[in-house]
Amino acid sequence: MGDVIAPLVLGHVARRPITVARSTDLPYLLSIGSLVQTSTPQSFVWGTGLIHPSAGVGDPAALRIIALRGKLTHSELRRRGIQVGDVPLGDPGFLIPDIFRPGATAGRRYRLGLVPHVFDRDHPFFLEAAAHPDVKVLDVCATPDAFFADMAACAAIASSSLHGLIFGEAYGLPTLWLEVSDKVIGGGFKFADWFSLARNPQQAPHRPETFVSAIEIVDRCEPREVEIDKDALVQALTADVLEACSHASQPQRMMMSLADCRSRPIPVFVVSRTGDANFRSTLSSPGRGSETVVIVDCADAEDGALPADELVGVNEAVGEFFRDWQEPSRFAVTGRPEDLSRLATGALDVYDDLLDRFPRVDSVGPLYDEPAHVITGPLGHAPTSCECRLVEGSLDVGLGLYRAGKSLGPTMLSLRVCTLHHWGGVPKPLISSRPE
Repeated sequence: MGDVIAPLVLGHVARRPITVARSTDLPYLLSIGSLVQTSTPQSFVWGTGLIHPSAGVGDPAALRIIALRGKLTHSELRRRGIQVGDVPLGDPGFLIPDIFRPGATAGRRYRLGLVPHVFDRDHPFFLEAAAHPDVKVLDVCATPDAFFADMAACAAIASSSLHGLIFGEAYGLPTLWLEVSDKVIGGGFKFADWFSLARNPQQAPHRPETFVSAIEIVDRCEPREVEIDKDALVQALTADVLEACSHASQPQRMMMSLADCRSRPIPVFVVSRTGDANFRSTLSSPGRGSETVVIVDCADAEDGALPADELVGVNEAVGEFFRDWQEPSRFAVTGRPEDLSRLATGALDVYDDLLDRFPRVDSVGPLYDEPAHVITGPLGHAPTSCECRLVEGSLDVGLGLYRAGKSLGPTMLSLRVCTLHHWGGVPKPLISSRPE
């Protein structure tokens, strides 16, 4: 939704056409969403924020930070030595009622509107809720006119998407922050940043197991009383800023859009001993999946644990790969050529599902040998189609699927799949309840 709304809001305030091209070579605007960590000295930052301090703060010029999303982003930039001034705070998405004015809302048709993050659209909570006549599940991929018309038909908004909450508050509706999965990256920082402007902030997300009723959710929705000086936010986008960002189209380095980020296959980083012919032949062999493979040459990599200094190299390679992604994805790492043949069987889909079901683990992968440090036996919550063991530390270079933004380190919690049942060469679907 932010990809669509940002140019509309900018165009409305600037009263000129907006080109969606974020360049690192020419002056450009960063606005709406969690993009500060992608900033460069050429960026003019207007109302965006950090995804999480651990992702860095980018390289913005203090004088080009003209507005920020919230107090936490402002404080973190100052803590990192960026002398940002007393700039207006607020997400420009809060200006959306000035652009879209849905018709009369007397007798709202739905008691509750639900806004799933794009990654949560197929979550059972939202699928179950859609069957209730007094609930409207809003489509974040709909046109803005349709989306905001549906929102206007709702008496309250509950959302796992930050902008669902921002838009609901902008239209004066009581809201509730939901968390149904760990697929919305950032550990809740962007939500806390937004709520830093509220007189009635939500301190933690509501984590429903299943959808029970609209009343149960509506009773938790409250007006958050967010305080934003809309005039100051608009006036921060001065004529000088707009002129600096107005230039003829030239070849530019582009940021990958959210839609592109979310449609890309999971990248696989293979840790190779320099010049390892076995890797090169495996990469060119038939039968692999359509995944993106990135080779990371580590001269000291062995079949056992990866040396600590080489972890830095792997983490740097992962960071560089995702540098132009507005929203980094989960990623896989392996140091065993034979692991690449697993990818064609759909193993990453299984591991991806297990990461959703077990939020306390850092990675999921196959179990090669009985580990020395098994925390539990077969997990009681594990799906019936596989047997898993929880392993602590001793990070090796075997295949593992890691959470987005996760840095590899020597002390990690990994879920290792001992037995995976297949039919027709495809992993059996996983059916289980979400663990505590």
